[in-house]
Amino acid sequence: MSDIVDRLNDSLSAGYSELRKEAAQEILQLRKERDALRAEIEAMEQQGPVGKFIQHPSHGMWEQDGYSDNPDAKPLYLAPGAKGEEK
Repeated sequence: MSDIVDRLNDSLSAGYSELRKEAAQEILQLRKERDALRAEIEAMEQQGPVGKFIQHPSHGMWEQDGYSDNPDAKPLYLAPGAKGEEK
């Protein structure tokens, strides 16, 4: 009877150990994904505008402000999340 109990304990211990290893690997993978997402967000926040655009008064189409001196021109960013971007 004690042999059966010992084997069950060994099996449970091995199973627990394997679960801990799997959980540790999963945590490492999640941390890598989190760090990659943080780096991507940081890059988006640091981007500058690709241009400034104004809405044409007569036909309403958006066009690039080639003179960059129009106070109504709105900056356009490549990706959302830039600091200073109007929400």
